[in-house]
Amino acid sequence: MKIQIKNIKIKNRMRKLNAEKVSELANSFVLLGQLEPITVDPNGILLAGWHRLEAARLLGWTSIEATVFEGGDLERELIEIDENLMRNDLTVLEQGEHILRRNEILEAMGQRAKASPGINQYTEVGEIISPTKTTKDIAKEVGLSERSTEQRSQIARDILP
Repeated sequence: MKIQIKNIKIKNRMRKLNAEKVSELANSFVLLGQLEPITVDPNGILLAGWHRLEAARLLGWTSIEATVFEGGDLERELIEIDENLMRNDLTVLEQGEHILRRNEILEAMGQRAKASPGINQYTEVGEIISPTKTTKDIAKEVGLSERSTEQRSQIARDILP
């Protein structure tokens, strides 16, 4: 659906806006049009697509293709995190911060697998009752190795201010 750009609200974002990326996207919009919609919540708060939104503004567009997402607060935050992890060149520290927060959200939602005493890769495990995500699952989703995911998380968790 198309929505009016002037009605979109931008709250705190996890990353800074990259003017070079905005310019590249604007050039792409001129050449190919908008290939991916931005994502907003029902109140018009931007969840994903800040660079696309700013590229549209740069071109003087008054409306933009958007998808409206109606999930809860944690799911809305996951949208931004996952988009950043999948689409952008983040520093190792930024990746770690995103992965760490993603893990916290999945734990709060009951979707993060936890280590169980006495159970390891060699132990027979019974039926899994709820669909939880392991570090290996998360690593695959964000396009990193399991070890890289663990290291980035550790960097973000343990870095001194």
